[in-house]
Amino acid sequence: MKDMAKAGFLKINAIGDTILLTAPILDLKERYPDIHLTLFTGTDNYETATLIEGVDKIIRLPLSNINETIRLIKNEGGFDFWIDFGPWPRINALLTHLARADFKIGFRTEGQYRHYIYDQAIPHSALHHEVCNYKRLLEPLSIAGSHMPRIGSSHPNMEKDLVTIQMYPGGTRSYLKEWPEENWISIIEELQKKDTSSI
Repeated sequence: MKDMAKAGFLKINAIGDTILLTAPILDLKERYPDIHLTLFTGTDNYETATLIEGVDKIIRLPLSNINETIRLIKNEGGFDFWIDFGPWPRINALLTHLARADFKIGFRTEGQYRHYIYDQAIPHSALHHEVCNYKRLLEPLSIAGSHMPRIGSSHPNMEKDLVTIQMYPGGTRSYLKEWPEENWISIIEELQKKDTSSI
């Protein structure tokens, strides 16, 4: 595949899934270190996106104002490829249709009928962890990376001695993703024993 100069990623919601997105971003940057990556987010996951290493530009889409959202997407362009990381919302397919990109990749999700817009649609599987689903979107680019999700600790607004614990996940059937509270208590107690200057 030819050298890549510009890429557009679309992820308009879900804080946890935005963190998972760091894995394919690292895979992409390892393969194409000089590629310029623009990440389009919604309002609720924008702040999380600012912590991601390897993103060159972040555009927050005001999804409640569809005309402004369309304008922001149309003003960007010249992408060698565009990847939509949302498996469910049909608005993603509409926004992808409007994006100026040579090649568009997204999910084919059962029952959604939204995949016809993509140049290549990758089946979204409930049998795979979402990180694996995300990484499969890079397969049309012949990228099979091995990075795990990672949030950078060098962000200027991050406090070095602060650890944030998110005990209760959201989303559909979130109870399946919950960890017993006693496990969280054990982790918190271990963190309290550590020298906070090394965190």
